[in-house]
Amino acid sequence: MKLNYKRIGVVALLSTTLVPGCNSSKKEPIVDTQTAKQDGKKESGSVIFLIEALNDNNAEAKVNAIRDLERIGAPAVPQLIQAWKTSKIPVQKSITEAIVKIGKIAVPELIEALKDADIRKHTAEALGEIGDKRAVPQLMQEIHGNPSEVQKAVIEALGKIGDPQVVPVLIEEYKSGNARLEIVNALGRMGDKRATPVFTDALKSPDATMVIEAAFGLGTIADPKTTRPLLEALRNTENDNARNRITFTLSKIGKPAVPELIKALNDERINGYAAEALGRIKDARALPALINIVKNKKSKIRANAALSLGLIGDRMAVPALMAAYRENNVDLQKIIALTLGEIKDNRSVPLLVEALKHEDVNVRLMAAHSLGKIGDKSVVPVLIEAMENGNTYAIEALGNIGDASAIPALEREKSKQIHDDQVLYSQACIAIRRIESRSEK
Repeated sequence: MKLNYKRIGVVALLSTTLVPGCNSSKKEPIVDTQTAKQDGKKESGSVIFLIEALNDNNAEAKVNAIRDLERIGAPAVPQLIQAWKTSKIPVQKSITEAIVKIGKIAVPELIEALKDADIRKHTAEALGEIGDKRAVPQLMQEIHGNPSEVQKAVIEALGKIGDPQVVPVLIEEYKSGNARLEIVNALGRMGDKRATPVFTDALKSPDATMVIEAAFGLGTIADPKTTRPLLEALRNTENDNARNRITFTLSKIGKPAVPELIKALNDERINGYAAEALGRIKDARALPALINIVKNKKSKIRANAALSLGLIGDRMAVPALMAAYRENNVDLQKIIALTLGEIKDNRSVPLLVEALKHEDVNVRLMAAHSLGKIGDKSVVPVLIEAMENGNTYAIEALGNIGDASAIPALEREKSKQIHDDQVLYSQACIAIRRIESRSEK
């Protein structure tokens, strides 16, 4: 018969002790660790029961079992390790979770267990999650001579522990061609400059996942010398996730990458990503090139350039952005309406007021949002009108501007939405509170 752990509760089986200060008729189940130490058979049986509970399909039962194994602590570890050998995969994972919860006190037993080939993979996984450097020497010995899945688990564990002494060993193993993806991942976690050649080599892989891991590793180092290899990898991959990761890494390199990124704006294969990276870096040296792209009606990345100009936030870009808005390209107009709010230049206020009546709803919403960010109180009446005509972004904009004259209209909007739309009702409440708090100051 299968024990119903959820109903019985192992702690109640372990011991039941009166809790001082409570009603004597009420008993609370607690672990009597002193008694457990004195009675090895009882403790052993309890651990067996808990391991059985890990096999329960009920998630709550598993959680409770893991919690109670954590309470028992070190005495439970040997039996948990042995149970790895006889349990099915889902239970093995729960055993690993329980050992990890027990924590560093389990490390000596786990280091010894690494010698057992049958459970080496599980042991390495647990040691990696615990992250104790005492395990590093023994794990390093297990990099070679194991099945692929065990080797990968060992390497992953070393990456999670993050001891710098393993970097040269992993670099040499990468050269052998084994477990390369896991090695790049492990080295990426450590962020050690000695791994730079590994990362730049891995960028050349046709495997997009390898490229992503390599770009992540280079991001932890942020060495300007890797700018060109990263741009070359950007050219060579068609995978969107890989390109996004490379772009993020280039932005982490920062200002030293700007000259190469500006050059990359002329390469149609990668200019959109280069523009994005320049926007994240926020270096004014990129302004002329990005402004020229916005002006160029033939460019396919005008929207990318406009967004980046917004991130840089320099008023020098405003005339070009306003001129591009007048071309009646709706997709570009949405971006520019948003971007002008990031730059916060009052010269754009008349255009944004006009955009509140644009035929495209998204342009209208972005215009309201940007007017709120600019904060010119003269636009409060037109924002109230926009709100009353269904522009939901105008509610927050009025709160951001903070003019008390908007409160009556916001109160009406709040009353209107109390039963219709709880989100808009909450937004109106927040906007009113924001205005009132400013008035109090």
